[in-house]
Amino acid sequence: MTHISTEHYVYAMSKDNTPVVHIELSQRFTVDTFDCFRNQMEGAGYVLEEIDFAKVNPATGPVFVQGAEVGDVLAVTIHEIELADKGSMVSSELFGSLSHKLSASVVHPVTINGNSAEIAPNLNVPLSPMVGVIGTAPAEGAIACGSPGEHGGNMDTKEIKQGSVVYLPVNHQGGLLSLGDLHAAMGDGELSGTGIEIPGKVTLSVEVLKQSNLPTPAVLNGDLFTFIASDPDLDAAATHAVEKAHQYLMTEYEMTAHVASRWMSVGADLGVSQIVNPLKTAKVTINLSWLK
Repeated sequence: MTHISTEHYVYAMSKDNTPVVHIELSQRFTVDTFDCFRNQMEGAGYVLEEIDFAKVNPATGPVFVQGAEVGDVLAVTIHEIELADKGSMVSSELFGSLSHKLSASVVHPVTINGNSAEIAPNLNVPLSPMVGVIGTAPAEGAIACGSPGEHGGNMDTKEIKQGSVVYLPVNHQGGLLSLGDLHAAMGDGELSGTGIEIPGKVTLSVEVLKQSNLPTPAVLNGDLFTFIASDPDLDAAATHAVEKAHQYLMTEYEMTAHVASRWMSVGADLGVSQIVNPLKTAKVTINLSWLK
């Protein structure tokens, strides 16, 4: 099986990044990932001020997908997420939605114990591994891996997990797929500014939807289809995510604009993926079983 180590990483997604490997459609491959701090925490003694912030949010890759052409959509299946045995969390006065309530910064080393993680002494939470950063080269320029966008990127959307299919746009030949920033667990919003940040390994395969009109980024988990949008303004991100789901219903199910609007008011759920990155990320999830 083709394997990509963390020797190959980027700090920004761009058409100018040289592909690490070319993969065939349906070919399974594995990708090692740093945590969002590029695995610096242990060496820095779990002190936030000792971290080199010029080295945060790397993504492993990029991968060139054979047969992927401009206008196509990548369908990336996440087969398995394997976590390291230790991660970290941060609560800080410098970032996060509760920073104004905190003084100083505290880094807590997080030990993985079977199916749970210790986030404070005698306080454990269940694991729910997810991929924070996954994306393709954007249509124009370079976008830092720490930021989300229409290309994907740092969406921090907890639905991007083992068993899901992530749909991403192909803006340049081969797509140039990169990923990283695993979390052992994270709630909607990523309210402290971090999930349980952890290195790991992801097993993937990719299909290509030729010249697809599917709104992206999106992620499918069984019957649950989530459409994702990011913007500096959370209200604007929410509106854009709603519009993507609305367009999908009209295109795929031939609903009128009014019928799709009414259906969404009872059959769709609006949520917030994260509010801590340069752009805020909103999501709308529809249950396809209602439409069978």
